[in-house]
Amino acid sequence: MNFHYAVRKLRYGILGLLILTGGFSCRTYETHAVRTQEWPGVAPETLRDAGVGFFESTGNARGANSQKNLYDALAFALREQGYITRESDFIQKVLKNNDLPDDRLLTEAEITRMTREFGGRLYLQGRIEETRTIDVVEERVQIMVNVWIYDARRGEKIGEIKLFGTDLEYNTGRESLDMSRLIVADLERLILEREE
Repeated sequence: MNFHYAVRKLRYGILGLLILTGGFSCRTYETHAVRTQEWPGVAPETLRDAGVGFFESTGNARGANSQKNLYDALAFALREQGYITRESDFIQKVLKNNDLPDDRLLTEAEITRMTREFGGRLYLQGRIEETRTIDVVEERVQIMVNVWIYDARRGEKIGEIKLFGTDLEYNTGRESLDMSRLIVADLERLILEREE
């Protein structure tokens, strides 16, 4: 058998395997948004003032990396859509001044306690659940992000957005930004639906 012929056959075999496995691993995102309470009867511009709080991570989530990536991406996606967002340092200061924890989700009463100093209208916090699956060819990530939306002035949960991401290669800053843009698009829909 000719050496060049064998290399060519092997190359086609590898290319075919890559195409086959690539065809089965397309990343997809799906979001669902619901209102859980009556939204504030205020102008939509008022609802464009938001803060991003704590996101706990469960499953195989890479803890601080997953949290920081999502936090930064969500704050960026909000600013990208014209929201006034409270920076991480500012929120940490508000939590500290009100003797509130910065390492867990806040209760509705705790959100109300920080309202005066926080100044924003919407407060977002939630959970990241990440699962890694490994097969013969590759490692894939399935992720679910729950974002709870609070009216910070009333301290009430007024909405929830769930995002499911499947067949991700990694949960990096790029995937976090893609997910955050979808979350903010759903937040926009909730605000606009309230108007109609």
